[in-house]
Amino acid sequence: MNKAFIFFLAKIAIIAIIAYFLLNNLNIDHVRQALKNVSWQTICFCFVLFWTQGFLMSKRWQKIVSAKYDAPPIQTMWRLNLISFFVNQVFPGSIGGDVYRGIILKKFNIPTYWAVTTVLMERFYGITGFCILVFLCLPFEWQTMNQTYLGSIVVLSMGGVAGLIAVILTISRLPFKLPKQADYIINFSNDLWDIIHQTKNNAQILAYSTLSTIVYALAPYLLALDMGLNITYPQLLVAMIISSIVETIPVSFAGWGVREGALVAIFATYGISKEHSLSLSLMHGVIFLLATTPGLFLWIFEKKDLIMGKQAD
Repeated sequence: MNKAFIFFLAKIAIIAIIAYFLLNNLNIDHVRQALKNVSWQTICFCFVLFWTQGFLMSKRWQKIVSAKYDAPPIQTMWRLNLISFFVNQVFPGSIGGDVYRGIILKKFNIPTYWAVTTVLMERFYGITGFCILVFLCLPFEWQTMNQTYLGSIVVLSMGGVAGLIAVILTISRLPFKLPKQADYIINFSNDLWDIIHQTKNNAQILAYSTLSTIVYALAPYLLALDMGLNITYPQLLVAMIISSIVETIPVSFAGWGVREGALVAIFATYGISKEHSLSLSLMHGVIFLLATTPGLFLWIFEKKDLIMGKQAD
């Protein structure tokens, strides 16, 4: 029995355990009613918000690429991101699309190292945007979160992320030489400092990161309002950020199940029922999945162009 098959069975087992936790003593009628309360206007607006978030992330990526090389036009960056979102719905975890973006970006005369680095750096700035908003929200919601284990989770998570950011920023400034295995991280740190020193460009990247995170949490917040959930925007923002990090763990298919389990556990600290939490997560997940479907057709055309290009060579 090969490792890939064992890993596949392990994922099935994990999904089964999460499904049991989610479905045990679940009131289906309450789930159905919560879903019915969502208006078509809200659903349509959520599609608009998703595509807006994709545009903001594309602008962020474009600014990062342009720090050293001429970046493709925004239409191209947005198209690659939309394909990436779709690929993330096909592969386990949420990193398959990043691999795709790095490979395709090389077509636009971007060296392999910088193509890969910009994708990772775009993720880095995305996490930084998460942290900025969480720190801004904490003063408004700390009293609520501090009464449960969620406060400790948020503090430990933000401390861990802040520590990781500090390590990345300082590793290229150490007074002693590190092993050769650390060369890529050191180069990444130097490149990051180069962007930071481009003050205007760095400020725009951070602005796009913050705005894209605000838009990211706005869609589920509007769905929650339609469902009648007693939750504030800062509370939902913290929950979505934590769940989005958890769903990148490649133990399920495109984060399904893991994301729902995380939201149910977090929303329970806000006094929100499992039925409402699950309804919100499923509705948001389905809208996200449908909103990425244009990426399928763009991917097909992209693959055809690649095949035609190889044949021409």
